[in-house]
Amino acid sequence: MTNENLNKFCMDESDPMLNVIVRCKHGILLNLQTSWSKLNLGRRFWTCSCYGRDKEEVDPRSSFILSRLVNKINELEQELCITQ
Repeated sequence: MTNENLNKFCMDESDPMLNVIVRCKHGILLNLQTSWSKLNLGRRFWTCSCYGRDKEEVDPRSSFILSRLVNKINELEQELCITQ
């Protein structure tokens, strides 16, 4: 199966990709997840347990900066909602 098919976002319940067994390049079964974030609410995607991006160490400075940026984005989104 090609990466293009593996990376397909499944939004339609009748999508045939929901009824197939999908494996990653390591031969492990992929899990179909559903996003619960505001920006991607309801989007479905395949995940691999071998995908190590979330296991990488983040240095303390980057962690501090990222948390400040996320907080700033949340503040700006709240201000935008108030002004609309």
